[in-house]
Amino acid sequence: MSSSKKASASAIAFLPQGALPILPEEIIVLILSKLPAKSLVRFKCVSKFVCSLIVDHSFADLHRNWSLTLPSRIRILISLPTAMGHPCGGYHLYFTINYSEENQGMFYPNRLRYMNEDPKLYKKFYISSSVNGLICFCPYSLLKDSIVIHNLSTRQYISLPRSCRRVSRSESIRMQAFGLLGFDSISKRYKVLKSVLYYTKRPSRLRRWVKHYVFTLGVDESWRSWREIHSSSTYYPYTFYNNHFYSHTNVHIDGVIYFLNSYNKGEIVAFDVRSENFQAIPPPPPSTIPGLVGEGEQGHSGRSGLVEVDGRLAIVDLLNDHDHPGCYGIAIWILEESMVWKNQYLIITPIPLEKFDESSKRVLCVATNHVGEITLLVKHLVRQRSTISILFYNFRKKNWRKFDIRLPWYFQYAAMYFVLDNVF
Repeated sequence: MSSSKKASASAIAFLPQGALPILPEEIIVLILSKLPAKSLVRFKCVSKFVCSLIVDHSFADLHRNWSLTLPSRIRILISLPTAMGHPCGGYHLYFTINYSEENQGMFYPNRLRYMNEDPKLYKKFYISSSVNGLICFCPYSLLKDSIVIHNLSTRQYISLPRSCRRVSRSESIRMQAFGLLGFDSISKRYKVLKSVLYYTKRPSRLRRWVKHYVFTLGVDESWRSWREIHSSSTYYPYTFYNNHFYSHTNVHIDGVIYFLNSYNKGEIVAFDVRSENFQAIPPPPPSTIPGLVGEGEQGHSGRSGLVEVDGRLAIVDLLNDHDHPGCYGIAIWILEESMVWKNQYLIITPIPLEKFDESSKRVLCVATNHVGEITLLVKHLVRQRSTISILFYNFRKKNWRKFDIRLPWYFQYAAMYFVLDNVF
């Protein structure tokens, strides 16, 4: 925080409650909107006026817009599953990285110990999606459907009520609950889409069915507030259980949640957060660039990445270097407003990439940051020690930049999220 902002924050914090009306309300709102979310949480106790202002959805929207203009308000969150032999074996470790467009070289991430030490999050849930700094956690358990929403800026979280009864271990039915977070820019409300897959344990009598529910944060409170959506039971996203790279098989863009359908490989499902309706989107035509990972009948399956490019849905595929020696790159399809896929184009990457094998370099995650850059999370194995490189491609400048991250443990998979400072 700059010295001027610190002075403004101190002035507000030490003003008597009766002195706040001396300042015009718009000035108070402007000052508070530029403060970090962690400071705003502390200022709730200054007065009833400040508290009511900070919890207002319009103020949260203003604060979020300011955060988008400040690089220091955006962090990279890395979710790292550990091996079973690790003291934290079988669960995820979480790290954050502060970065800017000028960053280069090696960075050492900050471990979020408070998340790892909290048994309600650490040993029971994993991340499914992230929107504007809010993170959606889904349960490891196959017996219940509880979901947790966590704010990384304020370190606060809420456990959403169940929508289904808990399944006992003696029953022959199991469930997989997967939540995806979305934001309605009209009502300024966050909603959770929960898809619950039920299935029988007995292979000889295997039966599956899916139910979908919606919960509005800040409005719905009890389990009765989950609204079941009567849609196709053949829509179900990729999860931690059926794809190690599930983290980039869904993306939220301007009030719409897109996810790859695990029931029908290649199909994309769009969920409109405001209308709460589904729409199936056919995949792009077969690749015209030979050697793309996932081309042919398996094209654009869980191996592809869904990202946002210029406010539109895009699919990113990686070029297989075995078919193109010395040529490494990504191919991108963009969905236009007419719901027609724009012809793919190839972007050459600065380092060799191999995907979905046991090589020393592999892409673990594909995403876009707040300024629309394509980002690749790449793993290197050097002397039996894992190092991560993050590659950024700027469409305007048409160039790549890269920085490395040293992690203390060996790992096979990792997920990456861009987290915005959010007071909500």
